[in-house]
Amino acid sequence: MPSTRPPRESSPVAASAPRVIAVVPTFHPDDGVVGRLRDLARQVDRVIVVDDGSGPSADAALADAAASGIEVHRLERNSGIAAALNTGVRVALDDGADYVVNVDQDTDLPEDYVGIALGIFARANAVTRLGIVAVDAVNGAPALPTWVSPEGFGLVPYEAARFGTATVHVSFGPLAEVAPDLPVAAGGWAPKELAEACRALLADPDLYQAQISAVLRAAETYTWDRTAELLVSAYRQVLSRPRR
Repeated sequence: MPSTRPPRESSPVAASAPRVIAVVPTFHPDDGVVGRLRDLARQVDRVIVVDDGSGPSADAALADAAASGIEVHRLERNSGIAAALNTGVRVALDDGADYVVNVDQDTDLPEDYVGIALGIFARANAVTRLGIVAVDAVNGAPALPTWVSPEGFGLVPYEAARFGTATVHVSFGPLAEVAPDLPVAAGGWAPKELAEACRALLADPDLYQAQISAVLRAAETYTWDRTAELLVSAYRQVLSRPRR
């Protein structure tokens, strides 16, 4: 998440190297958490762990993390993940973070994840510095989750494209139906394949814009009327089949 505080006065060198701090909430962490935290520390300027009242069971893991240079904060009682995240984010912002990366205790990020994310974020909106933005509606249909549709209607590729941000997803499955015929699509969900697709877009501004345009063209076909027609057609096909 980006900082909401006004930009700090900085030199051109500092501006090209934003301060990135990771916040990791833990609760009864396993033995592998220290290794994951060390890997994460290679990508950011500082890692802050906020343990959510695990008690003595986490003493060994958290002591190892602290010995590795990870900053550890321990809440006296279990207060919920939101409280743990808020605690860590406050510490990060007080330390002048330009970006705060929230990561789960069992997350193992690709080694270039943060660098790629910063590159995409820089392209998203260089003026307002907004990252993830969700529109209210796409073609009149609600894009945000509601009590009617927990997943919303517009879906992330449409929401991002409306604000000039390209997205990458796989060339199969539901997202391929939502945004087909994209110039760049990953062949699978492996982090390496997704990272390669991201690199291709970031390296070619024309290709980046073509990706956005392809999603916007697909979005124009997504309307409530068309959805209703396809749904009725699917029901008719099912009902027309002989019963077994």
